Amino acid sequence: MMPNLKHPSPVVAVPSEFDEVLSTFESAMRRLAARSNFRVVVSTDMEAFVSFLGSAPGNDGVSPVFNPARVEIEDAFWISVIHHDQVIGTNAQRLFDCTRAGYYDQIRSGAVFGSEPKAPIDLLHKEPGTRGRCSHSGGIYVHPSYRGTGLSWFLPHLGRAIAIRKWRIDMCYGMVFDSLRRTNIAEKNYGAQRVVQMYSGSFPHKAGDVLLWSVESEAGFLVERIRKSLFEISNSPNKQMGDFAPVVRR
Repeated sequence: MMPNLKHPSPVVAVPSEFDEVLSTFESAMRRLAARSNFRVVVSTDMEAFVSFLGSAPGNDGVSPVFNPARVEIEDAFWISVIHHDQVIGTNAQRLFDCTRAGYYDQIRSGAVFGSEPKAPIDLLHKEPGTRGRCSHSGGIYVHPSYRGTGLSWFLPHLGRAIAIRKWRIDMCYGMVFDSLRRTNIAEKNYGAQRVVQMYSGSFPHKAGDVLLWSVESEAGFLVERIRKSLFEISNSPNKQMGDFAPVVRR
């Protein structure tokens, strides 16, 4: 049985008065990274992002969502976490203007994935998706030597906070394959509001058919999580990044 896709409350953008909370959270997250001698870099060079992931140790492909050679990108950025001059983790965020066509309808049209899989893309439900300003969070990569450090929690939380402040989004989307969905990482470490079956079929760099899940969070929901995380980080000066991650995988 398919889950209920209707939003539990109206989706509205986060007002500008929350900018201070978001900026303070970003600063707190940078300081948290520094506790492990990590530093954070934010870049809008998506070609560099694709180039890095294409040869990153332990990575099995590059999402077409963030590849400017495959799709027309209105605005996007990526976060890299660096240790000893080596990129050890990434997350990317891409803006979608969904005021005329909902997010799911943009997936169907090929605007999200580009030419692969070929449009129109047949999703597992008929909903149009959120209308408004949406971000897509993805490209989460953690170097094999740094798995278990909490980066899978750190990266999406910081990336979405920057996206909310930068773009004044209404909703943040993402996608996970079924194998990752079964670990509950999306809800626990990524902090998703809900995870919904979305697509079954072929996908670039994957053998055979795949099952994709949509990872969804309203901006207001994310801001409340950010408030709580900011309080915990600020009041736990001796904790490391991994102490805040509900699931630690090595």
